[in-house]
Order: sequence, then C-alpha cells, then structure tokens
Amino acid sequence: MRLEGTLDAFSLADICSLLSTTKKTGGLFLRGHGELAGQVGVVYLREGAVVSARADLTRNTLAHRLVAGGSIGDDDLAAALAMLLTDSSTGLLATLLMVGSVDPASIGELATEQTLDALCELLRWSAGEFSFELGAVSSDDIGVCLAVDVVVAEGQRRLATWPALIALVPGLHAVVRLAGSPQTEPILTRDEWSLLACIDGWRTVQDIVELSGRGEYAVLSDLAALVDRELVAVTSESTDDAPARRRALFSQLERAVSAPAAPVEVVTAPATASAALSVARATEQAPVELTATVGHELLSRLMAGVR
Repeated sequence: MRLEGTLDAFSLADICSLLSTTKKTGGLFLRGHGELAGQVGVVYLREGAVVSARADLTRNTLAHRLVAGGSIGDDDLAAALAMLLTDSSTGLLATLLMVGSVDPASIGELATEQTLDALCELLRWSAGEFSFELGAVSSDDIGVCLAVDVVVAEGQRRLATWPALIALVPGLHAVVRLAGSPQTEPILTRDEWSLLACIDGWRTVQDIVELSGRGEYAVLSDLAALVDRELVAVTSESTDDAPARRRALFSQLERAVSAPAAPVEVVTAPATASAALSVARATEQAPVELTATVGHELLSRLMAGVR
C-alpha cells in the first residue's frame, strides 16, 4: 500500500487519523514546500500508534537533547557512532541502550518528549507533500507509543498559543540578549536558567534550541516568558558590537561638550631662537628649527602643549 498526496489537500492531522483508524504500520514521509523547501520529516506508526517522529531528517534532535541534558557524554556518543558506522540497521537509541550508556527509563521519557515535539512541529506544516510506506519501521523504535488523537489535540493546543509566542519571540532567526536592568527581582526555573546560560548576545533562537537540546515549542515558551518579565530581549540583529557603538556615542558626546580648560601660568616667551631651543631642551622636547625671531603666540602654544 502506498498513500500519496499534498498537505494542501489533506492535513497531517487528517492523514494520521486515517492511519490510526485503520491501524496501519509504516512510515509517513513528508517533504516541505515554500519556506520549508528541502526539509524532510517522518512519522512512524505501529498498528495506528505513533512510535517515532522527526521534523528534520538532517538533524538528530534526540542526540542533541541527550548530550545537552547530560544523559550521555562525548565518549558515549563517539562509541555509539563507531557502532552505527559498522551497522546502520539499528538507530542511536537502540545502540546506546545496547552498550548500556543510558538509563532505559530516562531515555524513554526523552524519546517520548522528542517524538511529541516533532509531530507537533510537523502539524504546523501547511505546504508540502506526503507519502506513506506500508511496513516501514523506525530504527529507533524503543517502545514509545503515543495515541494519535492525544498528539493531535496537543498539537492543536500549541497551534492556538503559537501567535502569542511569536508576538514576543518573532522567529527562529531573531537574536536573544540579556536585559541590562530587570524591573523585577529575577526568579527562574531550572529550564529558564539553562536557556540564560546559552545567551551571549549574538546567538539566535534557533542556536539556543540546538544548544539546549529541548524542543522548539518548549524553548519559545520559556523565552517568551522571560521576554514578558523583561529579563531578556529579542532583536533582529546581533548585539555583539553594542560596546563599540556605545564608545562611539560617548566619544561624540565628549567632543561636543568639552571640559573647561585649566588655568595656565603665563610665561614670558623667549625673544630669540637660542632661548627657544633652551626651553625645548629643558622640557625634554626634541629641538626644532626656528627662525631668528619666534613669535609670542607660537611659543605660548608650545609651552601649553608641554604642560
């Protein structure tokens, strides 16, 4: 059986409901159009239930989450990669479980959360094409089982709140920076603190999503809450050159409003060139060629410069 079509004719929610009702097992592959051109996602089902999903096949989101959350270290990831290069029939999760690098309970929770996030992200796709391959299985099927109606309901709830989030965090390419002077005493959750640790003034929302290892919706929700409490700000450009801009402003200000000159002791200027050279030597200035008679105004400027 091969089911194909476009998302403008059939929504992903309708397709998943159909596959759930008929208790199909296989892989639903999606290819984005328009702004999502080139992006490919997949949803795996077993007897009508979702067992795995990825919104971007070019990235292993779960691997990022495992590392960012401290579930595995670099050595564990390297060992799993070495095994995957020799045998690609098993996925990352199955390999990590096989070598005992992770706790089955904790990785099950992360896999469930990542699958839910990916499917909810795919539900936002409005343009693209899909194809269902009957019998296709996920190499990372570790027992996750999500009812389609529950996932669709959660996806619709997130879709309803999405405009409010975008109003505060306008896009994944926006740059996030810390607020200089919060209006209230900062009180943070553990997840919010982990996001603050990723903010350096030039990283985008997308960078923070990748570094945090958390889902896009979860990160945007927490960032929106931080923006609302005026703890962070989101801008359309990097703020890494802010100190330079501030120094330039101060420099202009100081040139425009110069400080009053200090009183200068009046010194009678030497009348001859030899006397002027004596003054220069006494003040450790290099001798300069002077005319036979040096004007009073010129020597006054010289003495003022020495002081």
